[in-house]
Amino acid sequence: RIEMWDVVNEALDDGSQGLRPSGWSRLLGSEFIAWAFRWTHQFDPKAMLVYNDYRNELPGKREACFRLLRQLREQNVPVHAVGLQGHYEIDEVPYEDLERTFEGLRALGLKAVISELDLDMIPRSRWWAEGGRYRAELSRWNPYPEGLPPDLLERQAQQYGRLFRLFRRYADVIERV
Repeated sequence: RIEMWDVVNEALDDGSQGLRPSGWSRLLGSEFIAWAFRWTHQFDPKAMLVYNDYRNELPGKREACFRLLRQLREQNVPVHAVGLQGHYEIDEVPYEDLERTFEGLRALGLKAVISELDLDMIPRSRWWAEGGRYRAELSRWNPYPEGLPPDLLERQAQQYGRLFRLFRRYADVIERV
C-alpha cells in the first residue's frame, strides 16, 4: 500500500504569476490539478495526497501556492499536504520564510512534507541563470580541490541543526522529512 502520493509536481511559476505552461495545462487548463487529485483519491482513498513544488516557501510563490490550495479546498479537492523541496545553499537558508509557510499550512489545516533536503556548499543559483548559460563553466569548477574546509563543514552542520530545530517546533504540521 502506498501511504503518500506526490500527485502534482512543480505546477506553479517561480513568481506569483500562477501556473507554469505544461502539456497538462495546455490539454486540460488549470483544472488538471483538481482532476489529478480527484482521480488519485478515487484510486487510493486512504493515501495522503501531496502537492509538491520547489521554492514554495519564498513569499511570492508561497502566496500563489496558498491561493491554489484555497481554491482546491473550496472545490472539495482532496489535497492533504504540501511538499517543500528544500534545495538550499550554505548561509542562504530561508528559515523565517519556512516558519511563515508552516504557520500558513497550519492555518489551512494542511500538512507539510519536506520532500527533498540538501544544503549545497557551492552556490547553484548561476546554474539556472539565463537559461543555463553558465552550466558548462560551472560543471568544471571545483572551489574545493583539497576537500571541504572543516569550518565550512561546521557551518553546514550548524545550519542543518537549525533547520531540524525548526522542523521539531512544527512537528504538528510536518508529516515527514
